[in-house]
Amino acid sequence: MTLPVTAADLAGKVEWIAVSGGKAWMEVGVNGRMRAEPQALARMAGVDRGFSVRRRHERLDEENRPGPADALRVGDRVLVTLEIDSAENASWVVVDEPVPSVLEPSLDRWRGTEGAWDPADAWDAGFAEVRGGSRRVFIDSLPEGRHRIRYVARVRAAGTAVAGPVRVEAMYEPGRNGLSAPATLTAR
Repeated sequence: MTLPVTAADLAGKVEWIAVSGGKAWMEVGVNGRMRAEPQALARMAGVDRGFSVRRRHERLDEENRPGPADALRVGDRVLVTLEIDSAENASWVVVDEPVPSVLEPSLDRWRGTEGAWDPADAWDAGFAEVRGGSRRVFIDSLPEGRHRIRYVARVRAAGTAVAGPVRVEAMYEPGRNGLSAPATLTAR
């Protein structure tokens, strides 16, 4: 049985009466959200349970050179870099990156300043998608070591947005995962 309970209902008391004299069991699910204030975000650290993940945003200039992302404007291109350290070989890995609302991501890999892929960006992605505010990359095989995923996004709106933690998980070993620290991105 599912009973909708509002905050007003919880302000009083919840009472269960067993009419038949039998046992009553109750399962409670609680959801909450943390306020995304800069001070709280600064205290949040990444989590490493077999994967360590870091995210970096850099503004691309007219020559496609990355630089600081501290003066973003609507229309600017942003290089998003995800660095993943895998403690051991892994198969069927998903990288789920919540994209900050001021950015519009792409599915294309970054080709660098010379228009060629960097060998350090080598990874075998079976599939990539952008859906529901997230960019997901599904990697068939991820060897032990450091890996990098880079793509270009465009600033589509002015404001300050919080990018939630990037999650990396071995899909058939859900206990093996990692989270990046969240990030804040501001555009004018």
